[in-house]
Amino acid sequence: MVNQRLTFHVPSEGAPEKMLPVLKAIYEEGQRFQSVKDLQSFSRDRGLSDRVELQGMAHAIGLLARNNDYISLTRQAETIVRLSLNLQADVIHYLLYTGWRLDTPAQNSFLWSYREVVNSYWDRRVVDVVKTANLIAEEINNRTTSLFSEVEGYSSGEVSFSPKSIRGVRKWLEALIPPVIESNVFTRRSFCPSELVLLAVGWVAQQTEGEIGIDFLITPPRREAICRLCLLEPNSLDSVLDWMLPNYPKVVLPGTSAGVYGRYLRFLRWPQIIDLIE
Repeated sequence: MVNQRLTFHVPSEGAPEKMLPVLKAIYEEGQRFQSVKDLQSFSRDRGLSDRVELQGMAHAIGLLARNNDYISLTRQAETIVRLSLNLQADVIHYLLYTGWRLDTPAQNSFLWSYREVVNSYWDRRVVDVVKTANLIAEEINNRTTSLFSEVEGYSSGEVSFSPKSIRGVRKWLEALIPPVIESNVFTRRSFCPSELVLLAVGWVAQQTEGEIGIDFLITPPRREAICRLCLLEPNSLDSVLDWMLPNYPKVVLPGTSAGVYGRYLRFLRWPQIIDLIE
């Protein structure tokens, strides 16, 4: 059996202006499909993108799934479609950024690339995304060797990650509101939707041994991880948390511990995308 080669390319065919209309049409018409070809025909008949890369990306981040021999929207996809259009790209950015896992490195390796590009921009603070595309692509190609060299399906001579791959990431970042890329320049933002920060703090807590019902200290490394995902300036995080907390009292509360060592939160349950509309 031939091993499947790991994929690091982020396809621009899955851009928001292509993916979001397809998800909306499926939701509004209540459709499900017996095959990928049926889904492609549905999209093509409505003048929407029928690219298989779009469907692959939607499946990888849990927006499309096959159940009982049918392809259909997942519950979280239905939730996203019901959100304000201004929020949809930020929530899907969250899924793209968090979609790769170190314990299953061969799965969705292109989402590792997505995260690396975002982190590269955040680390640089202000960066021309066009002029640095070749440099960042080279850096990410080099990083694959140290992380994936022992992963089945990896071959350093066959890694395909280029400025075109970075364009696939930029398409989603350019759709974020408030923006982080304007006139081809990335800049950390001073605010982000409370929906995104809720999901981000929940994800970081789960990655760093947070527990339900126990005060969670936002240490400097945790603060940085949240800000990377949200593309925030660190000194803006507290005001964003202050804005978010009153909106989700059934999910997370201010911590009860004294803040001598930093800020605390207390999770009543782990945030889910469905919480954004309930």
